[in-house]
Amino acid sequence: MRFRLYFLLIISVALLTFGFNLALGAPPAGVPIGKAFVDNFDNPKALSDPKSRWQVSGTVVAGRGIVTVGNPKDNMENTWIATKAFYTGDFTLEVRARLISEPRLWGGYGIWFRMQSLTGIYRDGGQGYVLGYVYGDRGLTLQRWPGVHPVAPRVRMNLDRNWHNIKIVVRGNRITAYFDGKQVFDAQDSEYKEGHIGIGTCYRGVVEVDYVKVSVP
Repeated sequence: MRFRLYFLLIISVALLTFGFNLALGAPPAGVPIGKAFVDNFDNPKALSDPKSRWQVSGTVVAGRGIVTVGNPKDNMENTWIATKAFYTGDFTLEVRARLISEPRLWGGYGIWFRMQSLTGIYRDGGQGYVLGYVYGDRGLTLQRWPGVHPVAPRVRMNLDRNWHNIKIVVRGNRITAYFDGKQVFDAQDSEYKEGHIGIGTCYRGVVEVDYVKVSVP
């Protein structure tokens, strides 16, 4: 009887601690807390270095100060780079990228933030927020996964293969995004409060990225 009470006490404390950590936006066990960084991808071996800040899935090639993410020959390959670290509070994310794949219905790329895990992303459905630049959407989207839940109305525009600067500012539950210096989204959503940051493609989408910057207030 005494052992059972002791066991229940341990379980209760563990559950309370777990819930408290979630409330504070703590990362899962063993996952580092994200810090500010700038990456110009000048080192082609940086992605394969065990100490790299990035985790990689699928066809990802680094070279000449550019990371290419995506496989134009495989319609179903999950391809992405994402921070190993978990960002638990406010941050500003800046990315310079261009879509280089042929126009296909769902070909394109997404910039991810507050992603809860690094498994089951994109075609399998992740958990977090995605700013999408996808041919089939005919513009920019801001969505919450899993499922496709619009966080803000779509911004119609003609997609091209030019370099674009995308900036995402996250303050609490407020998400503000800029496309080439112009504000395109200003929305609020409280579903996710922390997670990984990344860039990914699917359905033969291919994107080149030459700059990623994360600022933490």
